Amino acid sequence: MNQKLAAGVLAAVMLAGCLSGCGKKTSGSASSASSGAATSSASAQTTAKYVYTADYVDVSLDKGNTGIGSFCASGDYAYVSSQIQTSAGSGTDGAIAYSSDAAASVTSGSAAVDVPADDGNADGGGDYTAPTYKTVLYKIDLKTGDSAALDAYQPLTAADGFQGDDYIGQMFAGADGSVWVCDNLSTYKYDLPAGFNAATDDQSQYYVQGQNLSRVQQFSADGKVLTTINLQADKDGNLPYIGAVDQNGNLYATVNTDVIVYDKTGKTVKTISLGDAGGTLLPYNGGAAVEVWGQTTQLKTIDPSTFALGDPIDLPANIGSIYKTNDEGYDFLYDSNGSIYGYKIEEKTSDKVVDWLDDDVNSNDLAGYTVLSDGRVLGFLNQVNSDGSSNLELVILTRTDSANVKPKTVLKLACLYVDWSLRNQIVAFNKSSDKYRIVVEDYSQYATNDDSSAALTKLNTEIISGKVPDLLYTSGIPIEQYASQGLLEDLLPYVNKDTELGENSLLPEVLAAAETNGHLYRAFSNFSINTAVGLDKVVGGYSSWTLNDLKDAMTKLQSGATVFSIGQTKTGVLNACVSRSLSSFIDWNKGTCTFDSQDFRDILEFANTFPDTFDWDHFDWNTYLGDQKCILSGTQLLVDTTVGAFYDYMNQLAMYNGEAVNFVGYPTQTGTGNTFGLGEGLCITSACSDKEAAWSFVRQYFTEDYELSDQNYGFAFNAKAFQKQIDEAQTVTYQTDENGNTVKDDSGNPVVQPMISYQIDDTHTITYNSMSDDQLNQFMTLYKSCKTVSGSDASVMKIVTDEAAAYFAGQKTLDETVSMIQNRASLYVAEQK
Repeated sequence: MNQKLAAGVLAAVMLAGCLSGCGKKTSGSASSASSGAATSSASAQTTAKYVYTADYVDVSLDKGNTGIGSFCASGDYAYVSSQIQTSAGSGTDGAIAYSSDAAASVTSGSAAVDVPADDGNADGGGDYTAPTYKTVLYKIDLKTGDSAALDAYQPLTAADGFQGDDYIGQMFAGADGSVWVCDNLSTYKYDLPAGFNAATDDQSQYYVQGQNLSRVQQFSADGKVLTTINLQADKDGNLPYIGAVDQNGNLYATVNTDVIVYDKTGKTVKTISLGDAGGTLLPYNGGAAVEVWGQTTQLKTIDPSTFALGDPIDLPANIGSIYKTNDEGYDFLYDSNGSIYGYKIEEKTSDKVVDWLDDDVNSNDLAGYTVLSDGRVLGFLNQVNSDGSSNLELVILTRTDSANVKPKTVLKLACLYVDWSLRNQIVAFNKSSDKYRIVVEDYSQYATNDDSSAALTKLNTEIISGKVPDLLYTSGIPIEQYASQGLLEDLLPYVNKDTELGENSLLPEVLAAAETNGHLYRAFSNFSINTAVGLDKVVGGYSSWTLNDLKDAMTKLQSGATVFSIGQTKTGVLNACVSRSLSSFIDWNKGTCTFDSQDFRDILEFANTFPDTFDWDHFDWNTYLGDQKCILSGTQLLVDTTVGAFYDYMNQLAMYNGEAVNFVGYPTQTGTGNTFGLGEGLCITSACSDKEAAWSFVRQYFTEDYELSDQNYGFAFNAKAFQKQIDEAQTVTYQTDENGNTVKDDSGNPVVQPMISYQIDDTHTITYNSMSDDQLNQFMTLYKSCKTVSGSDASVMKIVTDEAAAYFAGQKTLDETVSMIQNRASLYVAEQK
């Protein structure tokens, strides 16, 4: 690590933050701190511009609701739509049509269809009643959470003999406290002939499309219908899509690539052509605008007096929905990756004004949010119950005085994006800890339309300048380089002295592969195995698995056989091979690389045997047999696969008609081509302001309970958790009903729930009820064959693929290509020291 970087790492840490919240129907306040200090002021506690308090309000909707659909807020009330199940339905799943003893009428939504009686055939489908739902519009008091259905709203209904699904598509707040509701109904029927038999006939052959209906209604604040407009389809049957309502009550809709403006009576007052590219219509500061795409994303406002399109406004990258603002400093608000930003058009700059994590809200749980007229932010949290019903909770963010913030020890976590699992962990940790707080700096905000790598560039620049985070989320982060620079903390001492974990708590084979010179620099909860599988009679029996061995195995197949699946290209195979063996070509600690080795030459030559491209669009897919049949027929050697769970492994054993398979992996000169793939996780930096506090958050990745939780796919890294996964795979389980009772057959015996049931063809199915000892032993052979971790470095891979392109095109020799890659890669790797 150079002196400049070392000094920076030890001297300072990056500023970051989140805002906090607290319990139900109470106010919470934001808190965070800059690294290097035990406590901090509110101004140092947030990456957003403002500090907020969060009020949570429970809402009770009718039983049987399926969650909220559309929503808006007007005045002191929120309006939400929901589908309420009015009957459960019964009978054969998927059958539409009839009662076995009389003609019947089946209801779906608010419409019914008449169907013929059963013809008496014993194979008839029997009675069936479809579940029925009704669309309901609720009005919710933002202060109390009290809700009531607006009786004045009645769903659209289909013509006699037709059925359909009605729904509310959009809702908009009116300037006078009213609300505009746009609903739709698509109708259809099945014109079934006499004697139709659901067990043998295909009802879809008798599908008849009905009329599609669209309507806009305006409701007053006291729930009365003020306006009803029935919209008509164009000559091609396309219904207008309402995208905005302005302060004068004009409606803006899109049909194909045109914007149509209606007045309050439904009269067309203007048609605006958007050209061939079209655009997305959206509300904009009390009016309407169109978002258009080209080389950049742009916004064109619509003048509410002339309905003329304004000049294009350049928009930032990764922009989501656009919201109005009453903050004079911004022209509008927009959301991006769980945060809300204020945008200044003239300056072309953005400021983060709200981060949901600041208030301990996982934005993945948000059904949506909107900005109230007074600047508060209203979020709708949809909690789905085990029975499929939904509970609604409101969260309202209000700007607050920073003096209300309770100081805490704050740890800055830097990442290139925040995935749903990480959000869950941060929210749970921050809510449970009264001492520490994790705050997030998501560098994806710095990515641009032209440069997706700008996010990592920004992080690296700040680290070099001395602004180092306390924690790093590993996705997209160059862990090996950072470790070689002394930037990361070794986690093994923390594991070994942890009273719950301790030595031998982690799988030794995975640990050995993940270590760097005996140090573990990242926490991860799960792993998978990257391999390639073929028939044992073809690829088995080799003491090694080199390119020469692969060539020998190919002689056992039919002439013209392929190595892998169709679609594999020179560049794709090169990337796959290098990612599985990158650590054998680069020593980050020494700052050296060996891309001039014979192993790498062999990889280039191997990749060059594949096609340059594959035409996915024009390939005759009707002639393609698929990996399984190609391998069984001797026209394909291997299939590239990832094994991340025991059912993945058992599926591979079953799918080849019971024939023995061998997990040989990609060919290599030394060892095997099987590698571990590590799940995303966390690193603690050597500059962390409170490493014990950081460990209290990071350690969960290694714990048995966390690694066995539902949110984790993959094999557990924790040894006890891994053994439990094995025990579960080797245990026969039995089917249960909706009440948890064991299902029994006619003889009173419990019905087995197979671990894997793979249908080979129409008459042949391979079933495994559990994993046998022999199958476990074969898996453990695969597991223990893995000695390294798959990995990639964007900069190195760009060097490799750029230079290899000329070799693949015949423009450079193998020696020239290897020399160029070695020279360029050596310079890059040395610079990382």
